[in-house]
Amino acid sequence: MNRKTFSFPQTGHIESNFRTYVHDQAWKERAFAVALTQRFSSDHQIRYGLMSTKRHYHTNGIKNFDKYFLRVGFQTQYSAITRFQGNFSWLHQVFPDNAQAKSFEGPDWDLSAQWQPLRHSLWVLRGWQKVTDPTENGGYILDSGVGVSWQHHWWTDRFSTRFKWSYQSKSYHMSSHDRHDDLRSAEVVIGYDFRPSVRFELSYQQRKKTSNQLRDIFFIGSEREAVVRMPGYDQHQMQLTIKVQI
Repeated sequence: MNRKTFSFPQTGHIESNFRTYVHDQAWKERAFAVALTQRFSSDHQIRYGLMSTKRHYHTNGIKNFDKYFLRVGFQTQYSAITRFQGNFSWLHQVFPDNAQAKSFEGPDWDLSAQWQPLRHSLWVLRGWQKVTDPTENGGYILDSGVGVSWQHHWWTDRFSTRFKWSYQSKSYHMSSHDRHDDLRSAEVVIGYDFRPSVRFELSYQQRKKTSNQLRDIFFIGSEREAVVRMPGYDQHQMQLTIKVQI
């Protein structure tokens, strides 16, 4: 069992409408979980779980929600080169203080498979569907996607490359509007272990997000100040990283 609190203790120096919006994000949460792991061998196990979460927002009651999970997870090594793991849940989420909010009842899952045909080459495939919470209004976001990555060591164990690609879809199920976003990302990482404790990485990432809405408008504060956001973007990023282990 656990309790969590999320708040903003120092907001006196910001503009009043934005201060109201910030305070609307503060919440208290109570949760409990009961889990059982059944281990058949060192490579095969199944997990069973029952979870409940109740979140109460301090000033924005329409976002209060109750979540109930019934979950089954597994981890197995199918062969010497193939491994699977994942979680399947049946989720029931309701908004007790918002009659117009859309409740959710359905599957919540994540799966991953690892395939290592060679000692120096690893493939990973992922897929998921989960429910996340929007920041402005009551309701939920159905987040689903798939991703694949390939890591390979060349010539020596010191030099490696990693390629990643993913597609993510977010459907907003909210009382105010029905928005749908798609996010595609690709990444290339080149790494070199200069020493066992020093590693250099050069990476390039492209992220492109599209939406069925050209702009997203929401209102904050007692004066209902309009805030306009542009959901779509095309982002390119190059980064050089030096990792030192001490």
